[in-house]
Amino acid sequence: MAFASTRLALQFGDQNPGVVVLNWEDYSYDSDFMTPCDAFSMRVGDQSVTPEMRKFMQGGQQIKLFVQFLDVEGNLLFQNPVFTGFLDKVDQSTDRNGTFFTLSGRNILGPLCDSGIDPWSNAYKFAEGQTLGDVMGKVFATFGITNFYLTDAKNRQITTGVNKATAKLSQQTITVTTPSDILKDKPTTTTTTEVITQWIDPTNTYDLGAKSLKKLQPLHNETFMQFVERNLQRFNLHCWTMSDGSGVVIGQPDYLQEPLFKITNRFNGVDNNVITGRLEIDYSSQPSLIIAKGFQGGGDFNNTRIRTCKVNEFIGYPVLNDNGDTIGPITVGGVTTPRPEVDKVIKQFKGLKPIEPNIDLATNYAIYFTPPAVPRTLFWEDAKSRTLHQLEGAVRRKMSEFQSKALKLHYTVQDHVQNGLVWKHNTIVTVTDETLGILGQAFWVLSLSFKKSRSRGTTTDLVLIPVGTIQFGPP
Repeated sequence: MAFASTRLALQFGDQNPGVVVLNWEDYSYDSDFMTPCDAFSMRVGDQSVTPEMRKFMQGGQQIKLFVQFLDVEGNLLFQNPVFTGFLDKVDQSTDRNGTFFTLSGRNILGPLCDSGIDPWSNAYKFAEGQTLGDVMGKVFATFGITNFYLTDAKNRQITTGVNKATAKLSQQTITVTTPSDILKDKPTTTTTTEVITQWIDPTNTYDLGAKSLKKLQPLHNETFMQFVERNLQRFNLHCWTMSDGSGVVIGQPDYLQEPLFKITNRFNGVDNNVITGRLEIDYSSQPSLIIAKGFQGGGDFNNTRIRTCKVNEFIGYPVLNDNGDTIGPITVGGVTTPRPEVDKVIKQFKGLKPIEPNIDLATNYAIYFTPPAVPRTLFWEDAKSRTLHQLEGAVRRKMSEFQSKALKLHYTVQDHVQNGLVWKHNTIVTVTDETLGILGQAFWVLSLSFKKSRSRGTTTDLVLIPVGTIQFGPP
């Protein structure tokens, strides 16, 4: 159905669909793939706030943000959810220009970030043989979250509006039974049972109920969210929220999806959709390689030391050039050899083998960097990993933290929608920017910010990084 315009709307709670704020003075909604809590700050004039709305302007109130699509007469055609969360702050101020309310808050993971998890409670102690589903089910059910999506396909569909016919998910239920404390000063306990639902993409090769774990419990001074992130990292996973508040996604970046958006910035101006654009190269914090150490085993005296290493594709591999054309890293017999000076560092450690690189990163983006004559080696110990598989995932994630800062594209585009699709992180963009020398390359949306102001109008700020930069390893 054709639409004429769009706008951002804030709705108070699930039970009050008619109580909606539409006429904003200005706003900023920020969403970053690597940050658990999306956040917003929105300012509305007192003249746009009805007495009914005032009743809901209180800390802790649930809110939803939608991008609404309107016809030529301003009638609502449909709306796509982009955020579900809670009000953290309500600020009422007055000056010569009038009286204003500023509303700010975070998504449904905000309570997990604010609440400490009890390290003494039996409810959050897990024994060997239990699964990742037991852990995630118990923790999230504490906050009323019982749906887990092991793919972002459905979330991408409801937010962007793309017709994702392939997002056919199978439903499975997992029963989580854990001991609950009656009185902490007495040994008496009972059990509680939660039923959680996981939605699995048929192409996925994992599920929460099949991921066995060893004994674990919360650390002192740890929040629920820190506990969740620490244990997801062991399985090379990450979590973020469903935009409609129906649950959380547990998975990895999706680099196999088709591009949904285009960035075009040509010298002749044809099809240009860029307000501002910028290429950022940050060489200052890039290690040539990371040598990681961990321990596997079950006790203080029978742990075995494990090692692995990850070479930075941007500056750690030699790239052949033929008449100035980049060919790619040198691979012989299926093994890609690092630069000689980097390889020399690795060979100082007997039996140490680097994790296989992402060839596309080295081929397409090493041209932006000059490798240091003396390798920048980072020696890193990971106390969380208990197997080589976990350590390899951890060092991939660690290198991703550096590489995600190495090369970024910053763009500002008009509106929050392109060709009827709402912008979202964890999507692919085809970039053709002649001013920056990027011609038809695929980039991944790391973060975005929806903004409105009197000076700039309604815009979206985007941060894009090369596809494949964020790597956690196999789930």
